Amino acid sequence: MSSRRRSSNVVVKSKSQSQIYAMHPGAGQGHTLYAKASLRIQQVLTFGAYVLGILVVALVCIDALFNNWAINDFVGNGYMYATAVATITNTGQLASLYAFPKGWSLRDVSNIGAWNMNYTLTNLVTPSNPNIYLLDAGTFVMDSTFATFCTIFKKTYPVDLANGSPQLGVVQDAITFLRGNAFTHVSTDEGSVNLANGSMNHLQLAALGYTPTRQQTDMRLTEPIPVKNVSTPQMLNVSFYRYQPKCFCTGCVPIASFGYASCELTMTYNTTAKTLKITNTSHVEGALWSNGLMLQQSVFSSVSNYLKCIALVFALGGYIASRRTVQWQDADVHSIQSFLHRVVKTVLPEKYPHVSKALRFDMFCYNSDIFVLLYTTGVILDMGRGIMFIREVNWFNQLKADPWMSIQTFALSTRLLWLNCAFLKVLKFLVNLVSSASYCGESKLMGFCNFTSVTSLYLSAVLLFYVPAFIESLTASLSTFTAVFTSASAVRLLAV
Repeated sequence: MSSRRRSSNVVVKSKSQSQIYAMHPGAGQGHTLYAKASLRIQQVLTFGAYVLGILVVALVCIDALFNNWAINDFVGNGYMYATAVATITNTGQLASLYAFPKGWSLRDVSNIGAWNMNYTLTNLVTPSNPNIYLLDAGTFVMDSTFATFCTIFKKTYPVDLANGSPQLGVVQDAITFLRGNAFTHVSTDEGSVNLANGSMNHLQLAALGYTPTRQQTDMRLTEPIPVKNVSTPQMLNVSFYRYQPKCFCTGCVPIASFGYASCELTMTYNTTAKTLKITNTSHVEGALWSNGLMLQQSVFSSVSNYLKCIALVFALGGYIASRRTVQWQDADVHSIQSFLHRVVKTVLPEKYPHVSKALRFDMFCYNSDIFVLLYTTGVILDMGRGIMFIREVNWFNQLKADPWMSIQTFALSTRLLWLNCAFLKVLKFLVNLVSSASYCGESKLMGFCNFTSVTSLYLSAVLLFYVPAFIESLTASLSTFTAVFTSASAVRLLAV
């Protein structure tokens, strides 16, 4: 009897899984559902990884093309801002072309403000200038948030209509003071207590803990205005150009932002006094604000462009070559294969017996030491200009968001993603130097330095959406004062 039991047990144990499910149909139902669910989740994750990989590659391409200052400058849309000053060679000639109100001309700004404006305009009108990039920085629809952009014109101008349609100009000098930063704003009450106001001079601001950080000069030049020689109020839509050079230390080479837009001006002409008084101003609802930017060229910006282009070509060629599982060499004893031919065959092989799908393109880029080194070096060399571009564009984008400029600034922010990769590459190199492991698999720490999964990397990229907002938060506690209240020439801006 015992032998039969053992024999029976042996028979039962030898039954296959399918036979057991056939005898008991409900036994494998839970396992089957779990397997199907796991397979479905794996398929969704794989598809999501492919989609994210494509998005990252698309952002890299957008950044390489549309955030390439040399290409933007070559297209030439930024040169439209030379229109209002195209006939001058220095700022001293503006007084004969434009009517400035008393106390609001270039003679009334600080010495540094006048120097910055002269530097900006002389470089702007210099053809094929190798020292600057003139960039198109987007177009924004004006609404009520732009209402204060026109109030600067509310002045009285010396105008003689006998000389034709007048062109108006106005200049304002200002210094930006900063107190604290994003971290101290969170931990202290400096963002809400003892705040500055426009009536304070630089000594009072310094006593409150404010530091001068930026000098800017804002000049507006209108197109010819068809004013009638009548005493009744006239309401006209007036187009104008804006020139705003900025420097972050006294005597430093400035950057500049430009603009072109329209305002609705209500004005009254006095024939006896020969003056034109702007009594009311407002924005033109739905009009476009064209934004431009002038950045400095340097050897670093040029090297950055070359390095990023080389990195992208290497990534594309290397990925195509990595698709080969076997390299077939057709040897011909009657011909000599040149080095260039061998390189071309490596990048563009003649035969694909079996296409390898081991790596996606984004995975290849993340794990390629050469690509990460070249691209990250290019990013670091151009980091300053990238931050300036984000700051200037995001300021307008917060007023009236433009979808394309939001994508472009986010693509610019994703440059920081490669700094994460570079940090891991450096960490991997250091671990390799000090580790006693004879191969990578033997080291527990080395496994964390390789991108076998990019999920965590993509999750960290979500934070890059907030880079422009974080830059804005760094300047959340600001106070600006103009030369009307105190002489801007008395304030020094230090680089550190």
